[in-house]
Amino acid sequence: MAELAAKVEALMRAVGSPSYDKLAAAIRAGGGPTISGAYIQQLRTGARHNPTLQNLQALSTYFTKTLGFPVTLSYFDPDTPVDQPWVDAQDEERVAQLQRQLEDERQLTARLTDHGIRRIAARYGDASPATQRQILAIVETLSNLPATDVEPTAGADETKVGE
Repeated sequence: MAELAAKVEALMRAVGSPSYDKLAAAIRAGGGPTISGAYIQQLRTGARHNPTLQNLQALSTYFTKTLGFPVTLSYFDPDTPVDQPWVDAQDEERVAQLQRQLEDERQLTARLTDHGIRRIAARYGDASPATQRQILAIVETLSNLPATDVEPTAGADETKVGE
């Protein structure tokens, strides 16, 4: 299994090892979330190993633009080899597939943000990657329900489904 730190290390080396602060500034300048150089350093050294979906999306977006080939969210999964983006970049068909996957990931991230998932992420952010994937699968299923099946709960910021 490839650790997140090794993947951040490989990506940073591939783009010339910019300083952490320059990388954070470039992510913010590209419309990404507020992220600090210190946080990126912690990801790279393994001191932090469970970033938010928004921060992973920001890293994915930055490295995809900078490297010129897709670096999807699935790259950050522990089961994905460190060299996978470079292997995939050699296959035009795979690159096209990953470009579509990147778009799907961006849309999912936007939908999750739109649905107020920040609360769920804050509550379950320290959950294992497998648990996080299960939660995302549940949220994705719920987001595909017809709008008439979701009713706001009176006086709360939660929803009831299918009542």
